[in-house]
Amino acid sequence: MQFGHLFWQQTPDFSMPHDVRLNQVLDLATGCEDAGFDSIWFAEQHFTNYGYSPNPVLIATAAAQRTRRVRIGLSIVVLPLWNPVRLAEDLALLDIFSNGRLDVGIGKGYQHIAFRGLGVDIDTRQARFEESLDVLLRAWTTDELQLAGPTWVTQQAVNVLPKPVQRPHPPIWVAVTSDDNIRWAATTDFHVFGSANWVTNQRGLSDHELYLQERRAAGRSDDRWSYALNRQTRVLAPGEDRDEAWRAFADRCRYTFRLARRLRRDTVRYERGIVHSDVIEDEPTDAELRERTLFGTPDEIAERVVKLHATLDTDLIITQMDFGGAPHEEVRRSVELFGTEVIPAVRSALPAETT
Repeated sequence: MQFGHLFWQQTPDFSMPHDVRLNQVLDLATGCEDAGFDSIWFAEQHFTNYGYSPNPVLIATAAAQRTRRVRIGLSIVVLPLWNPVRLAEDLALLDIFSNGRLDVGIGKGYQHIAFRGLGVDIDTRQARFEESLDVLLRAWTTDELQLAGPTWVTQQAVNVLPKPVQRPHPPIWVAVTSDDNIRWAATTDFHVFGSANWVTNQRGLSDHELYLQERRAAGRSDDRWSYALNRQTRVLAPGEDRDEAWRAFADRCRYTFRLARRLRRDTVRYERGIVHSDVIEDEPTDAELRERTLFGTPDEIAERVVKLHATLDTDLIITQMDFGGAPHEEVRRSVELFGTEVIPAVRSALPAETT
């Protein structure tokens, strides 16, 4: 089993200096490597304090220069918002600067504010996604690229240089959030993020079965589905007040949940970069949060992870400890405890071939 950490720089405290917040993330990235994590992942966010991550490629490059071992992942790049030729160039450079450690997660995006702010019609995102993905792959694998539209048109055939270290290109990951996404992913050779933070175990299992059915129908026998569970995480240190820690953690989880839902539904209150986490009707109960997050002592979390593996055959846990305004030193401590106590305990409890 592999372990990662996802960053997108949520900053509820709008008064925090931007450079301080971003340097905190770089500090945590090196902390993840030091603690024994296998990967660090960076998301894309625009125009709000829900996340200071407008260019995850640049942030990932900075992290790559400060680390030597961990995989560097993007989860995800919103393809419809990028010039795909420039993106191919930038990602090739990141793969080179990281010595071939790059994983590229791609998606269509969902935040209306981002699309409006960048002048892109959100209703065109599916077509732009498909066109941009085709351009990205051809830019990496051919020495003569010419684009004829409909969105991107070039006046001359060019060789997009340099090429990535990983050939034919870095591993591509796709997030699946609907049956149509799953059916499409089954026809590709991309890796699949198979279970998001708020997906139940039962839904994850049924989604995987649909993927396998569609894959067999497409004449493909291998399984590229990964229960890459994104789990908000809080590791308790000895002597901490459990109830107090839970209340603060649950508040941060609901902050994230509310904003994710409101940004998707385009119902968020937005004021010059600040988004308000107003209560919504379908927010999670404490019981649901306990089921879908990782909270507790190192031993308790290790036991939960082992059970998740037994239920879902989980092969990648992507934690998120730096979210919702959690104090930096608290996050640092959680990262260290997870790496030095949880990861070894899980790996010692699982058969060697799964770790």
